[in-house]
Amino acid sequence: MKIRVGGELLKINYRPFNSGGKGGQHGNRSLNAMECTVKLPDGRIIKAVSTTSKCQHTNRKRAQKVLAARVISALQRVRERGFAAIERVRTYHAVDNRVTDHASGLKRSYRDVMDGDGFGELVKARREALILKAACE
Repeated sequence: MKIRVGGELLKINYRPFNSGGKGGQHGNRSLNAMECTVKLPDGRIIKAVSTTSKCQHTNRKRAQKVLAARVISALQRVRERGFAAIERVRTYHAVDNRVTDHASGLKRSYRDVMDGDGFGELVKARREALILKAACE
């Protein structure tokens, strides 16, 4: 099974493990349960586990189907919310007398920014952080 997001092929990791339950020594020796994990481009990790069958191949197929459904669901939620809901740009705290730019981590005095003195620094730091983020991707 292959999962492609935005033209990028994602690597699926498979891990067999003991499913537990009845079976005595045989249940402890056989690795028939399957766990599938995939890391999305935004850093989230999605996992699916299947322990319902006694056959590892059947559990693998079931876990793949569940994983595909979870990846589709996660990507639809991101699309519905939009990217503005995921990433905050800047927070203004008048009570604490500070302004924080979340991309660069830069903090300045609220009064300086409102007077126009520190706003240029925030914009410049934001631009540099976005250029750095684009270069890393």
